[in-house]
Amino acid sequence: MMILFHILHLAIRKNMKYFLLLLTGLSCWIQQAQAYTCTLQTSMTTISTANITIARSTPIGTEIGNTSTAITPIYSCTNSDPKLTEQIFGVKAIGTYVMNVGDKRIYSTPIKGIGYAVEGYTYNCQTDVWSGWVGGGTNVDGNANNRGLCSIAGILPRQPITGMINIAYYKTNEVTGSGTVSPGVVAAFILRNNGSWQKESDVSVSSLTVTTIPCEVNQTVISVAMGDVEKKEFKGIGTWPDDSNTKKFDIPLTCNPDAKVNVQIDGDIQNANQGVINLTASNNNATGVGIQLLFNNTPLKLGAPFSTGTTTINGLYNIPLQARYYQTGNTVTAGEANATATFTITYN
Repeated sequence: MMILFHILHLAIRKNMKYFLLLLTGLSCWIQQAQAYTCTLQTSMTTISTANITIARSTPIGTEIGNTSTAITPIYSCTNSDPKLTEQIFGVKAIGTYVMNVGDKRIYSTPIKGIGYAVEGYTYNCQTDVWSGWVGGGTNVDGNANNRGLCSIAGILPRQPITGMINIAYYKTNEVTGSGTVSPGVVAAFILRNNGSWQKESDVSVSSLTVTTIPCEVNQTVISVAMGDVEKKEFKGIGTWPDDSNTKKFDIPLTCNPDAKVNVQIDGDIQNANQGVINLTASNNNATGVGIQLLFNNTPLKLGAPFSTGTTTINGLYNIPLQARYYQTGNTVTAGEANATATFTITYN
């Protein structure tokens, strides 16, 4: 019995020795794995963007706005044996890819025809500033949404690792919309140590309002030849010559579909409700008459916007107007009878 107990005791001690050796080995492995450290110093950066207004004629692929972060400390790394063998710092675009503009990948926003590109900068590669757009190349790991900016065998020489991201907005479709883009993450700073990606530092853009001007005026100065009219054509205040003397003219626009177009006519107003403007003063002016403006054969109200309708196609849209002489005084005298007015186009 004594011998058996002694053997059992030795066996237990031997097993304990193995167990302690295993623990010691595990402890050494953990120490080696944590020889270098990288701490995320900035987990989120939020930037604002000025509101964007786009003309209808702006070509596809045109930059229409941009915003940037400040130069920001992103990661802080330390190194000790066994040291890092490779460290790569870069940026990442977050979103849905729609097209390329040159070497830039463009990502969509919720507003039709508006997208954005991502550019990164870093000041940690030796002494130079390194920058690049997310464009599909230099992506480190085959992910076209990534862009490596600085790669080094070992650890980046300048710590902490700092960076800057630029967000540029582009027109991506012939017809663009209007509206507000809600705040959201569009990019991130990224770091790769010995082939393993670290936690990302996100970049968010605050809300952005986009306004598309859906029409363009094709002719900003419009001349209307009123012709000569005999005094006898006027029959009293509020009358006008025969309708054959009423002149038609258009304000020509080029518009996107579904634009609600309004016009306001201003000038030296004689009677706003009847759409009558006074003649331009001259040494040989006619008296007792003005010029009346009409829309759809009805006098238009001056000094206030009125609806001309909604465009249905992408293209030419004419606003049809008319002008005629209109008696404003008890007596009409002959002379020059010219007048000017201005028009303002607005959209809903």
